[in-house]
Amino acid sequence: MRHRVFPFRLVAAAVLTAAAATLGLGCGGAHSHVVAISAGYDHSCALFADHSVRCWGSDAYGQLGNGKTSSSPVTTAVSVRGVKDAAKLSAGDGYSCALLSNHKVECWGRNGDGQLGNGATTNSSTPVPVSGITSAVQVSAGDGHSCALLSNHSVKCWGSFEGTRKRSPIPVQMQGITNATAIAAGGSNTCAVLSSRRVLCWGWGTSGQLGNGTTTNSSTPVPVSGISSATAISSGFAHSCAFLSDHAIRCWGAGQDGELGNEVGNGYGNGAKPVPTAGSGPAVGYTQVSAGGFHTCALLSDLRVECWGNTFTGMDQSAGPGVGGITSATAISSGGMHTCALLYDHQVKCWGANQDGQLGDGTTTNRGKPVLVAGLG
Repeated sequence: MRHRVFPFRLVAAAVLTAAAATLGLGCGGAHSHVVAISAGYDHSCALFADHSVRCWGSDAYGQLGNGKTSSSPVTTAVSVRGVKDAAKLSAGDGYSCALLSNHKVECWGRNGDGQLGNGATTNSSTPVPVSGITSAVQVSAGDGHSCALLSNHSVKCWGSFEGTRKRSPIPVQMQGITNATAIAAGGSNTCAVLSSRRVLCWGWGTSGQLGNGTTTNSSTPVPVSGISSATAISSGFAHSCAFLSDHAIRCWGAGQDGELGNEVGNGYGNGAKPVPTAGSGPAVGYTQVSAGGFHTCALLSDLRVECWGNTFTGMDQSAGPGVGGITSATAISSGGMHTCALLYDHQVKCWGANQDGQLGDGTTTNRGKPVLVAGLG
């Protein structure tokens, strides 16, 4: 399979929470504002208070959902066709999924591995319903697979099943998971937070991304070592990060680009077990984390954003200095090689790679500093 990057998806950062949805209700029409964001591999999406969705960036597979495909980047936000009751949102590698208010799921875009979950393997430039999902409370889009957390705390996934080289274009029940509270589908693995606040992961483990101290693949969930207080989870290309109840962050998996946030000697390395992030969070307090392609970003309690790793735009760094110009962020989402932040005033700013227009500023120029997304009202 192609090992491309995708977001991410952190439960607290990339999707709309019930509290945010409540705050946004009643503000529809032209005056509706953004309440959640999700950054995919080469595109980004925003969820509005009126439950509509807009996306921007690459549209090669129809991942913008406007009924078109284009070889040219779409550099400002366009409306996703037919989605009027979205409650949560997750952008993956070449496709996106929305959890609807009736607990069903719709996806659009790339579908070669069955990641749209509609029983087919053909791309779709408009949303299609995921087969058999009627009680979802969260959806997470990864590289070639997607997963839904159901109201009974079980998990169903569809698409390519990493670690098994199998695929299913319809949802399959994940065995051994009956008490999940959060999920994150990554590039080559998936993780779930349990009600016990422990974390299970499954899929490829060649870079230590299962967090169990080995580099062995596993088609069944295995416990992440030393994590017993997780409240949220985010998975990137080949690394994952857990947000803990004490507002600390632990990451594991691929670390050659510094995405784990802990410098080892004079360089970086993989971590087959979770390692603490060496940023300013312990002093200031982290509130969210989002793992991207080869980088990770975290939201601080003072509404600044801190990032570490490699975005290939001159922003390589270990955990430390905040992202310039971001002082009022309420949510973050890291994609393949870019990151977006939702601000207190409901505007969205993005930074990083922009060759496919995924920053939404009307250009295809990479940005080392955050720029305002156009077309969001």
